[in-house]
Amino acid sequence: MASGVHSEDFELSMKDGLDRSDALQSHSGEDGGLTSATPGRKFFRLVAVSFGLLCILLAALIVSLRLAFTSQPGTEASYEKLAEERDELKRINFDIEVSFKNLTEERDELRRINSDTEANYKNLTEERKELKRKLNTLYSQHISLTEERDELKKINSDIEASFKNLTEERDKLKNINFDTEANYKNLTEERKELKRKLNTLYSQHISLTEERDELKRRLKILGWVYFSGSVYYISSTERTWQESRNDCLQKGADLMIINNQGEQNFTRQFKKYMWIGLTDSEREGTWKWVDGTPLTTSFWGSGEPNGNTGENCGETKYPDMKNNWNDEGCSSTHYWICEKKVSP
Repeated sequence: MASGVHSEDFELSMKDGLDRSDALQSHSGEDGGLTSATPGRKFFRLVAVSFGLLCILLAALIVSLRLAFTSQPGTEASYEKLAEERDELKRINFDIEVSFKNLTEERDELRRINSDTEANYKNLTEERKELKRKLNTLYSQHISLTEERDELKKINSDIEASFKNLTEERDKLKNINFDTEANYKNLTEERKELKRKLNTLYSQHISLTEERDELKRRLKILGWVYFSGSVYYISSTERTWQESRNDCLQKGADLMIINNQGEQNFTRQFKKYMWIGLTDSEREGTWKWVDGTPLTTSFWGSGEPNGNTGENCGETKYPDMKNNWNDEGCSSTHYWICEKKVSP
């Protein structure tokens, strides 16, 4: 009976030891920090299996002896043999108990080692997490520093290019400055000469202005007015178109030719009906100026010209109107305006 009890305790201890060994093996394999089985645990498992087999053999032997003993009662030789086998089994059982005690102590030591290993595993796991976090931080910093380095390289390259361009520009400016100084000296001398000429021209301008004003005054006294390179005579009496032209010719002029809006506006300021040098007497409807040039720019009043063959001479009629030309019978009498070009 004692042998059976010890065998059951041993089997339970072996099972517990194997379970602890498997658990330690699974923990050690999670992070790759420990190997799947150490030589000590392999030895422990081999011993446990061996003792398990011995226990099974011992139990089978006991059963066989009991059967043999009960089947042949009173046989002394068999009894002695059984007694010897019993003593041998007791010795084996004692050895097993000693081995069991040693295995129990080894199991407790392995449990303590396993506990320390689990604590170390936990610490290593936390340390690994912290190292991973630091590694990620360093990786992010590495990326940022790499980008910053590349940006600084680009900026440095641009600065070097700008420096080269500025150096070339500086050299060009130096050359330009040298030329400018020479030009400045020449321009200074030229400016002095121009000032001298300007003073001379200013004096001449004053003299010419005074002379012009004097001529205008005299022309006005004689009935002439200066405008835009020509002098104009405005009559104070009325005559026919041909008589008016004859008077202009006697004065070395002719009836006025109006070529643009400025000259047209000039005639309106006198507030008179005046003959101008325009006629279609040679060919009806073909208006020409007294110098023979055809009419191109006209300022006819509304509905004019409308006199057909009875009105072949042109006049300015309504001074307040922008377009105020009118065709009139050449025998009618009006004021007239003569024009004489002034030689440049």
